[in-house]
Parts: sequence; C-alpha cells; structure tokens
Amino acid sequence: MCQRIWKVGLIGFLFLVFAPVLIASEQTREVRNLVIYQNMSLVHDHHKAFLNSGEQWLVLDGLAGSLNPSTLMLDFDGSLISMETRLGWSFWQRVAERHKGEKIDLVSSSGEVLSGTIKNVEYGRLILERKDGSLAVIPDPDRFTAVFDGKQVLPDVSGSLKARIAVDESRTYGLDVRYMMPQLTWRADYSIVIDEDKEYARVTGLATIQNRSGTALGDASVRLVAGQVASGNQHRDMHFAGEAMLRSRVEPGTVEPESFSDFYVYDMDGKHTLKDQLVYQLPLLRAEEVRYTKIYRHTARPFGQSGRDFQNAVITYEFKNEEDSGLGLPLANGSARVYLEWVKQDNITQAFAGQDQMRNIPVGESFRLVTGRSFDLVVEEWVEDTGQTGRVRNEVRYIRVKNGTEEEKSVQVEVPLRSNYRITGSSQPALEKKGDFALFEIHTGPGAYGELRLELSSL
Repeated sequence: MCQRIWKVGLIGFLFLVFAPVLIASEQTREVRNLVIYQNMSLVHDHHKAFLNSGEQWLVLDGLAGSLNPSTLMLDFDGSLISMETRLGWSFWQRVAERHKGEKIDLVSSSGEVLSGTIKNVEYGRLILERKDGSLAVIPDPDRFTAVFDGKQVLPDVSGSLKARIAVDESRTYGLDVRYMMPQLTWRADYSIVIDEDKEYARVTGLATIQNRSGTALGDASVRLVAGQVASGNQHRDMHFAGEAMLRSRVEPGTVEPESFSDFYVYDMDGKHTLKDQLVYQLPLLRAEEVRYTKIYRHTARPFGQSGRDFQNAVITYEFKNEEDSGLGLPLANGSARVYLEWVKQDNITQAFAGQDQMRNIPVGESFRLVTGRSFDLVVEEWVEDTGQTGRVRNEVRYIRVKNGTEEEKSVQVEVPLRSNYRITGSSQPALEKKGDFALFEIHTGPGAYGELRLELSSL
C-alpha cells in the first residue's frame, strides 16, 4: 500500500515539474488604433484575456504579417519571460495548423468541390484524407476557396505573437501590443480645378491609404501623420511646439490637422476596415475659392553656352497657403492634378492640364505647380557677342519671346547666378535679385515679340 502511494506521489510530482505551462484562455481584441505615416505605420492593439496565475503561453493572432519584430512591444500587468513572432504565414500553412484533422470543402471558381480532412501542407501542396482513407494532394490550393461548415475562410497571411508570461493572480487582463510596419502608408492627392475666366480655383484633397501588409486591418481608428519621419537609424532632434491656431476659409468636409511636435496629425472620423492589397481614400480638404496666379516661366541657359535654342515657356500656377487666399491649413506632400474648366454651349467642360508633386506646405508658404509648356509662347535664346579681358570672360545674351496668341502675355525669365558669374548690364531692371538668381519679365503683345538683352561676365 505504501509503495503504491509512493508511486502515485512520484507521478504527481513529475507531472508538476515537467508538465508544460498552461496556455492562456481565449483572448479578444477590443481596440485597434492605426497611426499611419507617409513611409510606415504604428499599430496599437488592445486585447483582453483571462489569465491563470503562474506561468503560461499567450498566443495573439491577427498581427500584420509584415511587421518589424524588433519594434514589437507587449505591455500588461505581469512579467514577460520570452516572446516569439511568426511572420507572414502562407494562408494554407495557417489553415493546416489551425484546422488539422478537420473536414474542409475546397470550392474552385468553376464550382468544382473537393472534400476531405486536412492532413498537412508540404512545399505549398495541401494534403487531404478522403473518406475512403486515400490521400489527395492539391498542388495549387490557391485556386480554391476554403469552406468549413458552410463558412468561407478568406485568405490572410497575418502574423502571430506567442509569449511566455507570468501573472500573480487569475483574472482578466488588458494587453497592449504595439509594432511598426512599412507596408501601410498614406499620401495626399489633390485635385485643383481652374476656370481661367475667374480668379478662383476649387481645391479638394484626399488621403490615399494603401495596405500592402498581407493582413486585413479591421474596425480600426485611423490617425494620419504628415511630416518626414526617419525610419532608419538617422538621428533627429525632437522638440515640442505649441498647438497651432488654425483658421481657414475651407468648406465643411475638411479635416483640420492638429500640430504635434514637428508633425501634423489628422484624426479620421469613425472606424475603418483596410483590406489587404486595396487602396482607400478619405476626404481631407475642400476649398471652393482659392486664389491663384498663372505665370509663364523660362530658365536661362548657363554662361558660355552658345548657339540658338528654342523652348516653349513653362506653365506654372502659384498659390499662397494662407486664409486670405482661401487656404490656410498645413498641406501634406503628395500629388496635385490640375484641371481646366470652361463653359461651352451651356455645358461645363473639363480638361486635364498637368500634374506635379507638392512638398509639405506650412501655413503662410507659397507653392508652385508646373503643369507643362505653352504651345504658343516660344522662347528663343542665343549669344551674340563674346570676349575676354584678362581672366574675365564676357558675353551678350539675347532672350526673345514670340507670342502666338491673340492676347497680351508675359514670361518671367530666371537667370541662374554663381559666385563667379554676374550680370553687368540689362535692357530692363530685374523684378527680383537674390544670391543665386535674378528674375526678369518680358512683355509681349498679341502676335508680337518681346526681348531681353543681358550683359554677363564670369571669372
């Protein structure tokens, strides 16, 4: 009798010593917050799970398969012993691991159905056991849809976190998981509609979000951050600025950003589901009366280049990001598409005029969009007289504008300057002069010529 009791006690002792730690009970994700930058994203998931006292394994699914594991953080009221991350599972590997031994129906796009019990996935091939006990090897399971008990399982290559943890008491705990990933980003897309018979343009902006993480990110609050964030090891000094006082004449439907540190933050209303490999667009800006200036420009050739050169004048539209001009909000960098609008036979017609990239535009800054070149404004440039006095070289340059339209036109000419390169004379005064350029303007009448004569010297 004593020997039997001793054996039972020994077995119990060995079980307590060598038995695996408990697996935490099922957990639920209650909140998902996405902070999306223009070159990466920060994901914050808040879970709740009932944990037993002592050591145990905690498994959290639904992480982005492309997460950066070095950025992974798990916060809870307990101790973290170790942590392992599974990245980018293939969909069928996930199905085999979770549903091994379960019956599955494979449905093709043509309606073909293959049924069996899941055995394994090897080298991308799905292995099923049929009712008669034979094995079926599916070399290309991706052409099938997985159905369990009449419910379709959508493809997902999300990752998972398996953590060995310890807690002091058995109760429900809050668990916060944070990590970064590069495959969820956003950009701003602007549409600018100009009626050149009026002095205003309509500006609309969309936040374009692209999810290439391999994981559907569902029921999430979305915050967009505008500003350049270093994603490598570059050092940058952070300083906090006070909240900006933003006033503008933009219309309802505009999301007004808040200033935070060196960035601006857009909080998007409601909850959003961002499915994998899809592009989402959310309204960002709408302004109906934005002042603009249309300017034709030409950049003079460098000193010393002879021969005649013909170029069409560059078309630019210039805006000022201020309240009096109809804007007055921080504008995130992105693409700007310009459209021309006019009324013909009582119908409103639009035509695409060109596209340019916008940098981040703070309030009070001016910005310029280059949309193409004018067909009827041709700029001719040539050097007529050259000479040298000692080490100083001299030349006389002519820049002529031919106006092929039926209206008066002006072209601004930018002359690049270097430290050893200067303008010694001109046929008209400069509009503006800075250290690295001088700006002139050539006026022309309908079907006429306008000309600028420059005397230049270089050491």
